[in-house]
Amino acid sequence: MIVTQQDILDGFIIFNEKYFNGELEIPKAKVNNSYKYIGRFYCRFDRKGRVIKPTIEMSKCYDFTKKQFRDILVHEMIHYYLMWNGEDVNGTHGEAFLGMAEMFNKKFKLNITPTIDMTDYVLSPGKTLFMYKLRMMMPF
Repeated sequence: MIVTQQDILDGFIIFNEKYFNGELEIPKAKVNNSYKYIGRFYCRFDRKGRVIKPTIEMSKCYDFTKKQFRDILVHEMIHYYLMWNGEDVNGTHGEAFLGMAEMFNKKFKLNITPTIDMTDYVLSPGKTLFMYKLRMMMPF
């Protein structure tokens, strides 16, 4: 599947209920054209330290399987959850993230990891390995 904003929102609603007991507010969904960042969560904080403007972004450079899509989206939702609850305001793959990922993997049979092995990922139609390598070499 080539991800769309609607896919992100639809998946978020389903996974929020299934894995997070509906605790998270619906974020803004964005699709990027990045070979490097296949999934990303970011937000701002208000003066009281509360999460505002949460955004989940996914790349349209890959033709994800449903499982890949789910695992990437849930990975980003874990970051959101930990920031939302003040457990990791820096969005790292530290102890809190690893503990939650391990629990999800055991309880729900997911494959949430801090980094993603791209070996089995397929580029979207029209995307080339040359462009991927060229972008990976760029300093920005």
